[in-house]
Parts: sequence; C-alpha cells; structure tokens
Amino acid sequence: MQHYGAPTRLLDFTRSPYVACYFALEEPEPLGRAGPKRAIWAIDVKWLIQNTFNRIESCVGKGVFTPGEMLGSNFIKEYFDEFYNNNCISAILPIFPPKLNVRLLVQQGLFLCPSAA
Repeated sequence: MQHYGAPTRLLDFTRSPYVACYFALEEPEPLGRAGPKRAIWAIDVKWLIQNTFNRIESCVGKGVFTPGEMLGSNFIKEYFDEFYNNNCISAILPIFPPKLNVRLLVQQGLFLCPSAA
C-alpha cells in the first residue's frame, strides 16, 4: 500500500539480489548534479528470526510456539496486537505473506514489521 500513499509500518524487502539491484538503479541519476545515493541493504533473516523469537519468548514464556510457527499467518493474526501494538517487546519481525500476488512472486517479496516500542 506504500506505493499508493497509504501509511504502513511494513517495509518491502526481497530475497533476490537481482531484484534489489533493479530497484536501486531503476531511476536514472539527473545529469550535471549528484543524484541520490543508492544502497542495497542485506538483512540476516535467520538472526532476525532467532532474536525476535527470543524476545517474544521472554514476553509470553518458553515453549509456547516455535520460530516456524512465529512466521505463520495464524501466529501473526493471533498475537500481532499483543506484541506489536501493545509495546510488549521491541523487535522487528520478517513477515512472509501467506498468499502471494504476481508482484510479490516476481519480486520474491517479504516484509519487515517493527514493533511500536
């Protein structure tokens, strides 16, 4: 929805270095002046998942769920408000959409969602 001007905390990422390179370079730099700086950011998703999992476990207790369950759409639906709106933890969760449209399939997309804390 960011592409249409709607406010959202979701940050688009891709699992493809080629897609990242395309978006970093798709707009040509204006001639005669320094254009915008370009960068490709890499995220260690495994570390992010483990770190977030440890923070969520400290909030709700150990053994309630697994890291795999944490990334599932049912977990997100059930616990999103508790963790991300009620300031239970300060973390960023990678979100893999349960249903992909053509754009997300081609771009190999995922989202990062920071908590409100």
